[in-house]
Parts: sequence; C-alpha cells; structure tokens
Amino acid sequence: GRQLTSVSGRAIGDQDALRLDIESSRYGRGYLTGDVQMSLAATGFRPVTVSLELDDVDLDEMLRDQSMPVVGLEADVSGPFQYEFPRARPRGGDGFAELIVSPRSGNGGLAVSGAVPVVIRDGVVRSESIRLNSESQVFVAEGHFDLDTSSGQFGFSVTTKKVEELFPL
Repeated sequence: GRQLTSVSGRAIGDQDALRLDIESSRYGRGYLTGDVQMSLAATGFRPVTVSLELDDVDLDEMLRDQSMPVVGLEADVSGPFQYEFPRARPRGGDGFAELIVSPRSGNGGLAVSGAVPVVIRDGVVRSESIRLNSESQVFVAEGHFDLDTSSGQFGFSVTTKKVEELFPL
C-alpha cells in the first residue's frame, strides 16, 4: 500500500463530517498535501472526497504502489489528484489527475518527461493521451483500468533513436 511519512496536519469533525487536512507529508521521495473529507451520515451516499497535490513524487514508487509492471523510469510526478467515492464502494468513484512528469537523473534509469492526464468514472481509470519523452524515445499510451476487477488494457507505442537504451545487452 501507499505509505506517507512525516505527516503533519489536523483533523476537524462534527456529527456530520470528518476532514483530514494534510499540511505536509512525504511520499515516494516527494511531497503530498491536500485533504480527505468523509461524510458521517448514517445512511445514503456518504461520500469520501480526496483532494491531493503531488510534488516531485518518485514515478517508479508510484507505479509500484499501483501494481503497474513498469520499472526503470527516472522521473518525478507533480500535479493535482481528485477522487470522490461512496464510502461503501471505495473502488467505484469518480475523479481526475493532471500529472506532469519531470525527468530526474541518478540511478541509471530512463529519464522521462511529459503529461499523464487521467479521468476516473465509476471506478474505471482512463487515459487517452499519455505521452512521455526521453532524449531518444517517445512513449505514447492510452487505455483503461477497472479498479474493482483489477483488470484493464493499455495500448502503447515507442519510437526510439537508440534501441540499446530500451534493450541493453
């Protein structure tokens, strides 16, 4: 799961709702701020709303936490993430992310940059225009992933000037 460290913030609540304000926290060598609001209503929709801002979060760690089998990318991720779901169905919500990927050097991976726009509707994560660039490659992807069934499909293409960077011998 996702692990936040060095968390500071506050919890505010009454009989109707609880709000957790995350003033600062560490996640994936970067930072995460925002809030989580939860309805405490006894019946009905009882929404949970997550509104976060990622700042220089390690892309490799983030992909690992999402169980995505992509490794070896040297980049940090920043941008907003919003998600609202019924408390009884955390994998059945709606939201979006507008993530910006910035290259980082240091561990011998492939430094990439680009944009990852994501829309989530009824628990299905979709992106139709993922584009990551490195010095010699362009990676373009689109697809969907169902949070409830942990299944989906992404198609992608890679254009490269240096095949040896993708397949070292």
